[in-house]
Amino acid sequence: MAFLKSAAISAVLYAAGFAAAAVLLFTLAGVWRSSEETLRHNLLVAAYVLGFTAIPAAVGFGLSTAWAKTWRAQSPALRASLSLSAGALTQLLYLTGLALLPGNFLLPRAFGTVTLGLKLLLPGVLVGLLELGIARLLQPRVVS
Repeated sequence: MAFLKSAAISAVLYAAGFAAAAVLLFTLAGVWRSSEETLRHNLLVAAYVLGFTAIPAAVGFGLSTAWAKTWRAQSPALRASLSLSAGALTQLLYLTGLALLPGNFLLPRAFGTVTLGLKLLLPGVLVGLLELGIARLLQPRVVS
Protein backbone atom coordinates (compact mmCIF):
# COMPACT_ATOMS: atom_id res chain seq x y z
CA MET A 1 0.00 0.00 0.00
CA ALA A 2 2.89 2.35 0.74
CA PHE A 3 4.14 1.70 -2.78
CA LEU A 4 0.90 2.87 -4.39
CA LYS A 5 0.61 5.90 -2.15
CA SER A 6 4.20 6.92 -2.87
CA ALA A 7 3.72 6.35 -6.61
CA ALA A 8 0.54 8.42 -6.69
CA ILE A 9 1.99 11.33 -4.74
CA SER A 10 5.18 11.33 -6.80
CA ALA A 11 3.21 11.20 -10.06
CA VAL A 12 0.88 14.05 -9.07
CA LEU A 13 3.76 16.29 -7.97
CA TYR A 14 5.67 15.40 -11.13
CA ALA A 15 2.65 16.40 -13.25
CA ALA A 16 2.36 19.65 -11.26
CA GLY A 17 6.00 20.50 -12.01
CA PHE A 18 5.46 19.58 -15.66
CA ALA A 19 2.38 21.82 -15.85
CA ALA A 20 4.03 24.70 -14.00
CA ALA A 21 6.92 24.71 -16.44
CA ALA A 22 4.45 24.56 -19.34
CA VAL A 23 2.49 27.53 -18.00
CA LEU A 24 5.68 29.53 -17.51
CA LEU A 25 6.83 28.73 -21.03
CA PHE A 26 3.38 29.53 -22.42
CA THR A 27 3.33 32.96 -20.81
CA LEU A 28 7.01 33.93 -20.87
CA ALA A 29 7.73 32.70 -24.38
CA GLY A 30 4.67 34.52 -25.70
CA VAL A 31 3.05 31.46 -27.28
CA TRP A 32 -0.33 32.87 -26.34
CA ARG A 33 0.27 35.83 -28.68
CA SER A 34 -0.12 33.89 -31.91
CA SER A 35 -1.36 36.11 -34.70
CA GLU A 36 -3.07 33.26 -36.55
CA GLU A 37 -5.12 31.74 -33.72
CA THR A 38 -7.21 33.00 -30.86
CA LEU A 39 -6.14 32.79 -27.23
CA ARG A 40 -8.89 30.22 -26.59
CA HIS A 41 -7.63 27.98 -29.39
CA ASN A 42 -4.03 28.24 -28.18
CA LEU A 43 -5.10 27.36 -24.62
CA LEU A 44 -7.05 24.33 -25.81
CA VAL A 45 -4.17 23.03 -27.91
CA ALA A 46 -1.70 23.62 -25.07
CA ALA A 47 -3.96 21.80 -22.61
CA TYR A 48 -4.36 18.86 -24.99
CA VAL A 49 -0.63 18.55 -25.60
CA LEU A 50 0.09 18.96 -21.90
CA GLY A 51 -2.32 16.20 -20.96
CA PHE A 52 -1.15 13.94 -23.76
CA THR A 53 2.50 14.15 -22.68
CA ALA A 54 2.28 14.80 -18.93
CA ILE A 55 -0.03 11.98 -17.86
CA PRO A 56 1.93 9.02 -19.31
CA ALA A 57 5.24 10.52 -18.20
CA ALA A 58 3.86 11.08 -14.69
CA VAL A 59 2.75 7.45 -14.49
CA GLY A 60 6.20 6.34 -15.63
CA PHE A 61 7.88 8.60 -13.10
CA GLY A 62 5.68 7.40 -10.25
CA LEU A 63 6.27 3.74 -11.07
CA SER A 64 10.01 4.13 -11.57
CA THR A 65 10.61 5.92 -8.28
CA ALA A 66 8.10 4.44 -5.86
CA TRP A 67 9.47 0.89 -5.93
CA ALA A 68 12.84 2.01 -4.57
CA LYS A 69 13.43 1.89 -0.84
CA THR A 70 15.84 4.81 -1.29
CA TRP A 71 12.98 6.96 -2.59
CA ARG A 72 10.55 6.05 0.17
CA ALA A 73 13.23 6.63 2.85
CA GLN A 74 13.61 10.29 1.86
CA SER A 75 11.69 13.03 3.63
CA PRO A 76 8.39 14.04 2.05
CA ALA A 77 9.72 17.54 1.38
CA LEU A 78 12.72 16.20 -0.51
CA ARG A 79 10.58 13.78 -2.52
CA ALA A 80 8.20 16.63 -3.36
CA SER A 81 10.97 18.94 -4.52
CA LEU A 82 12.59 16.17 -6.56
CA SER A 83 9.25 15.28 -8.17
CA LEU A 84 8.44 18.90 -9.04
CA SER A 85 11.89 19.49 -10.50
CA ALA A 86 11.71 16.24 -12.47
CA GLY A 87 8.44 17.34 -14.04
CA ALA A 88 9.89 20.71 -15.00
CA LEU A 89 12.99 19.01 -16.43
CA THR A 90 10.88 16.69 -18.55
CA GLN A 91 8.87 19.63 -19.88
CA LEU A 92 12.12 21.26 -20.96
CA LEU A 93 13.23 17.99 -22.55
CA TYR A 94 9.97 17.89 -24.51
CA LEU A 95 10.49 21.50 -25.56
CA THR A 96 13.89 20.66 -27.02
CA GLY A 97 12.75 17.35 -28.50
CA LEU A 98 15.16 15.30 -26.39
CA ALA A 99 12.39 13.57 -24.42
CA LEU A 100 11.36 11.32 -27.29
CA LEU A 101 14.85 10.37 -28.48
CA PRO A 102 15.25 7.30 -26.20
CA GLY A 103 11.87 5.97 -27.30
CA ASN A 104 12.73 6.51 -30.94
CA PHE A 105 16.01 4.64 -30.52
CA LEU A 106 14.51 1.74 -28.57
CA LEU A 107 11.29 1.48 -30.61
CA PRO A 108 12.18 2.96 -34.01
CA ARG A 109 9.11 1.78 -35.87
CA ALA A 110 5.51 2.63 -35.27
CA PHE A 111 3.80 -0.51 -33.97
CA GLY A 112 0.59 1.21 -32.98
CA THR A 113 -0.90 2.54 -29.80
CA VAL A 114 1.19 0.39 -27.46
CA THR A 115 4.44 1.71 -28.93
CA LEU A 116 3.22 5.28 -28.74
CA GLY A 117 2.25 4.76 -25.10
CA LEU A 118 5.67 3.32 -24.28
CA LYS A 119 7.39 6.22 -26.04
CA LEU A 120 5.36 8.68 -23.95
CA LEU A 121 5.95 6.70 -20.74
CA LEU A 122 9.71 6.42 -21.22
CA PRO A 123 10.73 10.08 -20.51
CA GLY A 124 9.12 9.89 -17.07
CA VAL A 125 10.80 6.56 -16.35
CA LEU A 126 14.25 7.83 -17.36
CA VAL A 127 13.93 11.08 -15.42
CA GLY A 128 12.65 9.01 -12.49
CA LEU A 129 15.78 6.87 -12.59
CA LEU A 130 17.87 10.06 -12.66
CA GLU A 131 15.98 11.33 -9.61
CA LEU A 132 16.59 8.00 -7.85
CA GLY A 133 20.30 8.55 -8.36
CA ILE A 134 20.02 12.05 -6.92
CA ALA A 135 17.99 10.73 -3.98
CA ARG A 136 20.69 8.12 -3.32
CA LEU A 137 23.33 10.88 -3.28
CA LEU A 138 21.23 12.90 -0.84
CA GLN A 139 20.55 9.93 1.41
CA PRO A 140 21.80 10.52 4.97
CA ARG A 141 24.86 8.48 5.79
CA VAL A 142 25.52 6.91 9.17
CA VAL A 143 29.11 7.37 10.25
CA SER A 144 30.36 5.01 12.92
